[in-house]
Amino acid sequence: MMFETDLIKTKYILPEVNPFLISRKRLSQKLDEAFQYKLTIVSAPAGYGKTTAVLDWIKSRKIPAAWYSIDRNDGDPETFWRYVIAALSHAYPKTNFTGISADRELTASNLAIGLLIDKLYGIPGDAVMVLDDFHLIENETIFQALAFFFKNVPVHFHMVLLTRKNSVATFESFYFRNQVSTINAGDLNFTSEEIKRFFEAQNYKINSEGLRRIETGTEGWAAGLVVASLAMLEQNGQLDADVLPPSAGPHIERFLRDEVFTGWTEEIKTFLLRTSVLDRFSAPLCEAVTGLKDCGGILTYLLEHNSFITPLDSRRKWFRYHHLFSKFLRNRLQESCPSEIPGLFVRAAGWYEKNGLTAEAMDAYLAGQDYAKAYALFTRIYQDVCRSGGQALLFKWMEQIPPEIHRYGVVFCTEYAWFLMLGGRLAEVEPWVVKAEASFDREKGRMTDTDRRNYLEILICLLRANIATLRLDARETSRYYVRACRIPVKKRVFIGEMNPDQPSFLRTYNGFYGRLSCVEEAYSFCRRKFAGIVGNFAAYIPLLLAESLYEQNRLNACNDLLAESFEQILELGTSGAVVPCFLTFAKMKLARGDRKGALEAVEECRKKLRAENRARWNTLLDLFVASLYLGTGDQAGAAEWMDLDRISLYDTLTAANEYEHTVFARYLILAGRMDEAVLLLGRLNAFTGKEKRLGSRIELLCLTAITYEKKNDRPRAMESLDEALTLGMEEGYARTFLDEGEPMAGLLRKYRRWDGSLKSQEKREYAKRLLQAIKDMVKTQAADMPENSACALTRTEKKVLVLLAAGRTNFEIAEALGMTVRTVKYHNTHIFGKLGVRNRTGAVSRARESGVLD
Repeated sequence: MMFETDLIKTKYILPEVNPFLISRKRLSQKLDEAFQYKLTIVSAPAGYGKTTAVLDWIKSRKIPAAWYSIDRNDGDPETFWRYVIAALSHAYPKTNFTGISADRELTASNLAIGLLIDKLYGIPGDAVMVLDDFHLIENETIFQALAFFFKNVPVHFHMVLLTRKNSVATFESFYFRNQVSTINAGDLNFTSEEIKRFFEAQNYKINSEGLRRIETGTEGWAAGLVVASLAMLEQNGQLDADVLPPSAGPHIERFLRDEVFTGWTEEIKTFLLRTSVLDRFSAPLCEAVTGLKDCGGILTYLLEHNSFITPLDSRRKWFRYHHLFSKFLRNRLQESCPSEIPGLFVRAAGWYEKNGLTAEAMDAYLAGQDYAKAYALFTRIYQDVCRSGGQALLFKWMEQIPPEIHRYGVVFCTEYAWFLMLGGRLAEVEPWVVKAEASFDREKGRMTDTDRRNYLEILICLLRANIATLRLDARETSRYYVRACRIPVKKRVFIGEMNPDQPSFLRTYNGFYGRLSCVEEAYSFCRRKFAGIVGNFAAYIPLLLAESLYEQNRLNACNDLLAESFEQILELGTSGAVVPCFLTFAKMKLARGDRKGALEAVEECRKKLRAENRARWNTLLDLFVASLYLGTGDQAGAAEWMDLDRISLYDTLTAANEYEHTVFARYLILAGRMDEAVLLLGRLNAFTGKEKRLGSRIELLCLTAITYEKKNDRPRAMESLDEALTLGMEEGYARTFLDEGEPMAGLLRKYRRWDGSLKSQEKREYAKRLLQAIKDMVKTQAADMPENSACALTRTEKKVLVLLAAGRTNFEIAEALGMTVRTVKYHNTHIFGKLGVRNRTGAVSRARESGVLD
């Protein structure tokens, strides 16, 4: 399974150097140019020694480099980026890459890639990463993410791609910017002097005529030299008259067959053919697959004779064949004994399974067409794979299992539907639920295990409830939840992370995208009973209800419900529940004028985040802090918490990056960039309208109204506000309007005098109530404000303030006081809040006026 601990380590560590390697000074000098470019592409056909040349350069120059050996199973974006992160972590252990998620949607929206780029800035000195066999990647999503990655990596980070393709079209734009160096087949060809040294390293004496024939016949092709040396080995050091050029593929096949393969003993031939089905192999695995003894001795013999076998680790425990040789062996196995191939895969699968390599076991069972064993293994491991976020693997395996294996399997159908739902493939869920229901109806009468039967029935109910939720059918959702809660069960249903990337759970599909009436109708009845079937995952329901209460401005009720459910949410521990919980606490603090308390809630939230997704959620928390600065008019303070270099008006909008772009829109408004704000808000409004994201749409319409008002376009401002009020009134929205503060109050006052044709008396009263609520909020906040906040500065805050007055940067303050830059930012925020100012200039001025700096 593709857990962090189960990634194949030999794929992200430097391969072992061939013992017969000769150092090629001119190639290393050519590769030295990589330090002047972000990207170096080493392109040549198979067998030109790309990997060997780069390994020689890395080891001769003693370069600390990350290495990723790509294989044909790495085309999935999640798998690809997880190996990239693992390789970087292995090569640069002092830089903390933990917490960066390779989730498909996060990488597609460039959020995870951006976090990874940030980490690269922490690597001291020049850093190198090599992607070997990059031609095996064909996924367009990966190409797009890499283009973004190359564009934004720091100048001291250098990527080297080893590929069989002549060019990589995706990165053509980098050629024109002079950001790419290239090494091609002509550069990799062995010179006459290098060919001579190559054979001398193997104790072969080559005269000038022999050297000429080898150079002419192989054209300096590295694999051709190896073929020639093997031919000489078979002929006691004598060179054959015909050394074939690399362009003649069929001739190479014939040469490998006649001059290499036929020369081995029958035992080694059997070994080579049977192990050709393996991408990577060790002696114990080879013994399990071939049935031969002392496979370790055979591997050693092949290695000593330079027989197209490459060690993958320094201990020489794992190996692979040269790609051309592997292809030759597989073709020969298919021609000579095709019926034996499935059994070889199945024997390999058995060894993998026994040794805990369950992902490899699944792949091998499927390749060997033993679908019964594959299905049996799948049913044992699916929950572990799901918990680790490996839905992509589950889908790949399930889609390869023939329908007749699981046609009448209610377990398979329900689980497949469940994984589709958790993986975000919501449109595909219902057909599998229909199959599950049909299978269940057929089998339930024959089920002797009552608990198992009840468990499956509950799972089907939950799936139906989710489908109803997607359709925004609260009544149907409630009906299925009520039905599920009335079924007795001993085994709790594992749900998994219900909120992968949203700071507000209410605005996910589980919260009916912010439809408060639907949340109340769907979840109120089952709130206390739901824990009986899903355990701590039931904490998501009071969280939804609490967010709904906050939106209705029922702050005391919201606080009571969160306090009641707080321990359950913490015990559940999923970031998708913890972050919305703490942010709701923070917003309640802010609603009462306690900005410092809001920031403290954010800081406490960071401490509760799980390591695997910490970077992603910390980014969302940073954006929330930025929005607090924006709310006080502090543009510079907000910018410190935002990554303005990598966010654009023209980014593809997704649910994962909607919040970031909404905060960016607020930044544009404060910066006075109104035309850009209108453009971005228009795109966001279109996106949220299409996606039926009601809560987000109301907020964006409020921001649109504020923007048009600042542009002195009163009619459009009123029209946008009118639409926001129409949607908000239907669902009882309050805080989305109230939290905009004085700009919204001004708009509401003007709205009451507006003669818009769309305005009704009911809407007029709604606007009046919101305006009064804003007035009451301001009075409450003023009453709670300390009379002399400057006197409330802590000792540490006073030290920070002194350094601020001295003109020191946040970084300099952090170094002087032995803290992180982020901690300095928090102290700055607290200081500004206590002094009632928006920025450091105002803080220093106010502090001097009050005598704090005396």
